[in-house]
Amino acid sequence: MRRSGTRLKSAELEDPDDVYINVERREEERRKRGLPPRVGIIPRSVVAAEEDRVEAESEQRKDAPRKAGTETRLGRKTRR
Repeated sequence: MRRSGTRLKSAELEDPDDVYINVERREEERRKRGLPPRVGIIPRSVVAAEEDRVEAESEQRKDAPRKAGTETRLGRKTRR
């Protein structure tokens, strides 16, 4: 499918951050009309908190001492 030249040129010049702003604007219009939202926008603070939590868990796993006779990541028993 081919887009019209004006549409393609305007999309090339659009800032990627403008997409987020346009979505927020369209969602606000839907709320004003009483329509349900089409897109759920996750706040950056929630994403950052999740990334921090995952990173902290990863660090804890690295620091945890290994016990003899426990299974490895592949599910095999270690030899002793």
